[in-house]
Amino acid sequence: MQAGEKGKKQEKSETVGQQALEYLMTYGWTLILISAIVGLLIFIATPPQECQPFHSFSNNFLIENFEITGSDSSLLPNKFVIILKPKMTVTLQSYKLLSGSNECTENVIGESVRFGKLERIIISGEIKAECQDIIKECYQFTDEIKYTDYFGMARTETGRFTGRFTNVSQSYEATAWERSEFPTGILDNEPSKLIGSFDEKCPAEPPEEGTVNFVTAAAYETWSLPAGCNTGCTNGGCTGQGFAVAYCLKNAQYLAHGWYRAQLWMSPLFAGRKLYLVGNGSYEDPVTHEAETNGICINDNFYFYVNGNLLTRGGTTGIEGSEVIRHCDGCSESDYWCIPAVELTASSEFKFGEWNDIYVLVEDYCNGGGLKAFNFFMV
Repeated sequence: MQAGEKGKKQEKSETVGQQALEYLMTYGWTLILISAIVGLLIFIATPPQECQPFHSFSNNFLIENFEITGSDSSLLPNKFVIILKPKMTVTLQSYKLLSGSNECTENVIGESVRFGKLERIIISGEIKAECQDIIKECYQFTDEIKYTDYFGMARTETGRFTGRFTNVSQSYEATAWERSEFPTGILDNEPSKLIGSFDEKCPAEPPEEGTVNFVTAAAYETWSLPAGCNTGCTNGGCTGQGFAVAYCLKNAQYLAHGWYRAQLWMSPLFAGRKLYLVGNGSYEDPVTHEAETNGICINDNFYFYVNGNLLTRGGTTGIEGSEVIRHCDGCSESDYWCIPAVELTASSEFKFGEWNDIYVLVEDYCNGGGLKAFNFFMV
């Protein structure tokens, strides 16, 4: 080959390479962008399996919580529960979960339960074998509810139900009790304040986080406040008057307040059960005259809060036989006063499947006292 021809071929090769490089530099980013768009479209067309907890319906219900357990759940395997808050009074007719056209539920039970002023519908049942899976696996169902509304009209609503099969290892869980710690001890001196008050507020409100110091409570705690005792209040006495005439209406000459608190979680699968705050007292029911246990030894008044809302109250300011009980065995440290166990799940503010803030205001108006830590009990 002649030297001139070889040089021409090399020059031509370099020209082609240069043109290819210039093409890539000019159009390369466009090609990358097009590839990304195509990939995104493919991803959208075939999205990953949904696992986020989600439930869609409805017109006349609010979904409070739901859960489906896996076939390997420690407790209650292959069970489901859904908790509804109806916006009006309804009568449940039927409920089912479906996978495609196949029904996935059996032995379904639905009941209306009143929690304070709030009515909830608790629906539970079993998952059929063909729809079961192990914990953490995804599920996607549709559901159908049939009911009669307040006006007597038959209605049917459907929704979409997604999430993961869960493991339930316990029915409820609670943190350790904590009690307030003031410079004066468990209680803070508040002389001449209103019965049922705290920090100038009546009705009292649980303290905001950081405003009161809390420490772990011992099994039995005592306090020396108030330093004196006068069972007489303004406009009459403090003892046995009844909360209807004393609560936020009467001032106590000697008065001190403190707090107990804990957090409580309860599985939605046990929403049909009742969970109580209990103590060590036993007594005779003043109405039925039957022997009762789990009474809360009291000194002087307790006020019980669920998620910031007052649930109930009881103590020596109350009317004997209805708001407080005298002669309770196991309550010698509290001069044998007690009140019945307090049903926490009766509160309309109690939330299943979430942590609930439980606060107890301790009120004393006579020479100090003591308190054994509360316990939880489910029936």
